[in-house]
Amino acid sequence: FGNNTGSTSVSVNGGTPAFFEATPNANFSSAAEAAEFDATRRRLIGEWKPEMILVIDKWDSWVAPPHDFGAKLRNFLAEVGPFTGRVLFVSQVPVTPVGEQINLREFVNWRMGAADSLPVMKPDSKEPLRLKSIEIAEAVQSEFPGLRVLRPDRAFYQPDGSIRYASGRTFYYADDDHLTDAGAETV
Repeated sequence: FGNNTGSTSVSVNGGTPAFFEATPNANFSSAAEAAEFDATRRRLIGEWKPEMILVIDKWDSWVAPPHDFGAKLRNFLAEVGPFTGRVLFVSQVPVTPVGEQINLREFVNWRMGAADSLPVMKPDSKEPLRLKSIEIAEAVQSEFPGLRVLRPDRAFYQPDGSIRYASGRTFYYADDDHLTDAGAETV
């Protein structure tokens, strides 16, 4: 959250949704601890009244049924809207099918062999969910004037729909969905 004195982050990685729906996971050992984290986020937003809230997540985890992504986004915006002028929804970049445990550079070198060109890599099977999250967020903008959708994903598509994960020796991705410094700098 950005406030008048700079920016502060109240977030956690590893399966805790950006919306106020924390549950026990690797970060929280109990439902009470997860609920306390959400209560703290709510309290701090109310106290800080940030100029902008960045909403970043792996949206492909929250779009498919039984989740009602549109309703959850609207509820979140209704809750934080009175405390901030702007909410920036950041789209998820395309995800390669190689997985998080594999170094993308090593994988590509192995796949290239003696070839001179980078192998074509299409997005993984959750691509329709990521695109749906963007579609929903863009539609919700008309209901919440302070909502903006930032599309860093656009920088990582080739014209044929494959992923632009590298250019020459410069890799934009470290693994399936984490950008390198060079990748972050492109957007």
